Amino acid sequence: MAPHLTTADSELFTGKRVLVIEPDNKIQKSLSVLLKPFSFAQVTFVTSSCALETILTETPFDIVITAHDKSHVNCIYVLQLIRKKLKNPNTVVLLNASELPEIIAVEAMKNGVSEFLVAPLTLPALQERLIRGIAKPIKSDGLDPRLAANSDQREPQALPTVLVVDDVPDNLKIITEILKSQYKVQAAINARAAMKVLSSDTPPDVVLLDIMMPQVDGLTLCKKIKSTTKLKNIPIIFITAMSSQEDVVRGLELGAVDYITKPIKPEILKARIKAQFNIINNNKSLRTKTDMAVDYSILLKELDRVFQYDIKNSLNDISASVTKLLKSQENISEFLEEKVNIECATLILTNYIQNLKLYKQLKDSDYSSSNTWLDIAKLANEVLEANKVLIKRNKVKVELKVDGDMRVKSSKVAFRHILNNLTLHALSTAEAQSTLKILLTGDDDSIYIRVSNRWFPTVEQRISIFEPLVTLAEGRENAYARYIIKLLSELIGGQIEFDFDDAMGSSLNIELNREAA
Repeated sequence: MAPHLTTADSELFTGKRVLVIEPDNKIQKSLSVLLKPFSFAQVTFVTSSCALETILTETPFDIVITAHDKSHVNCIYVLQLIRKKLKNPNTVVLLNASELPEIIAVEAMKNGVSEFLVAPLTLPALQERLIRGIAKPIKSDGLDPRLAANSDQREPQALPTVLVVDDVPDNLKIITEILKSQYKVQAAINARAAMKVLSSDTPPDVVLLDIMMPQVDGLTLCKKIKSTTKLKNIPIIFITAMSSQEDVVRGLELGAVDYITKPIKPEILKARIKAQFNIINNNKSLRTKTDMAVDYSILLKELDRVFQYDIKNSLNDISASVTKLLKSQENISEFLEEKVNIECATLILTNYIQNLKLYKQLKDSDYSSSNTWLDIAKLANEVLEANKVLIKRNKVKVELKVDGDMRVKSSKVAFRHILNNLTLHALSTAEAQSTLKILLTGDDDSIYIRVSNRWFPTVEQRISIFEPLVTLAEGRENAYARYIIKLLSELIGGQIEFDFDDAMGSSLNIELNREAA
């Protein structure tokens, strides 16, 4: 059973057959390790989409994880084969989007992708995507409606909404009759009624707006809509007489996307509105992929910037201390103080570099480690001994308490990084003259690590406690240390939580199954 699954969740994976289409050997190995705890009935690896139709016909796989590679794997072909040719709307298709062009992501959404996978891929992240994919195998609303009708899993989609604004009731009736079979049509006889609909909790998707209206005309209403932040992205199509071309130009300048001339022809009206909804759906798909890509692109750039800044500062500190050290050879107390400063700066700098290397390995799916039985209490003592000069310099007392058997089968390298980051983070954020408490406990199935100190972050800091992109008052390096702890904890199958008490301070808590990794 995969760690941290409820009984109901674990039943989702029972008997499932998985096909992985991945040409890269390293990623294959990484996925092989990540998929093992789920105890699927079958996991099959192939390196290309050649002969895929035969493979999928002979074995109706429940889950397909596919890459996209110009030379070996075309994910759009994979999706089209599964969804349209084989008509398998319930098959979960996960797409590795780490190096995916946006245009391919949009096409994948149109062709029924279930979920995207983004590096660094961890066991909890994969588990989440699988559960979401099984619950709703088709992520996109742009799939062939004939296929969508065959899917029992798809939730019924609400009709798109069109608001028609016209002061002539007969015009409202005509347009409503033309559109009602495909859209939910709302009607407003003046600008005031239109704004009431637009300001509701469910504003329309598209507005059809007559230019010539008494009191507040269409151009004035258009300007008001486009100046309202929550409404400015709603497409507006003008309805106008053939003689009002100047008004049309003015309307387009104000932000309208199209216009229709009277008398209204049903075919033209439907085509213009359909075109706008195609644009809307494409934009939604593009935003989904773009948001995901931007998150990771910004993250990598920010991490590079943070490390350049932090490493430069640490090197400057070391350089300054070396200069002082050379000048204070005859003053023993100053000499020893600068020696300690150099040792502390070196410890911090080394950790920065290790974290940067770790992140890049995780992102590139290039992180590998061997599991062995570890004594976490012994490892914690080794980490504290390695950082004793920093503990002394920061004037923090450390209490390590061990209660129970602390043996666990996991990665020694990953665990050392976790414990080192926990220690350095706690030392950096703790009040001077305070006590840092490390509690290690274990029961038959799990071990628990709790690191507590007198750190009182603001509400804003607590809300984004594991976010790496925020610049916090205590230093960006601390935010990133917490992010690395979270990534590594999840990588080895653990869960991490943050606790806060107004009187006692903060704690970072990790729970891990003894043989989860």
